[in-house]
Amino acid sequence: MSNASPKPKMDVTEEQARTLIGKYMLVGIAHCDSSGAVVSREQIHGIVDRANLKEGVVIKLKGSNEERAVPLKLADLQIARLGEYRLNETGEVVEDPDYTLKVTIAG
Repeated sequence: MSNASPKPKMDVTEEQARTLIGKYMLVGIAHCDSSGAVVSREQIHGIVDRANLKEGVVIKLKGSNEERAVPLKLADLQIARLGEYRLNETGEVVEDPDYTLKVTIAG
């Protein structure tokens, strides 16, 4: 089941989105209030299960059967540098993801 978020406009084509399927992605999500102030942050990571214009990027979270859908903007997607990424909340270490993505979700 996808945990869909409000969908900002995405600046990708279906073909571009599909190239992410099967890639390992680390996503930083900033949740903002109606004035744009950040009220919380979270980090998720896992394998991209689906990617399309309707759902965005759907990630199967590592270590669970949970899926999360996040919007995709090419400007916020980066090829990850090799190395370890330590998650702020949990201290978990993610090694060598394929991509990083920054997402802002307005409330």
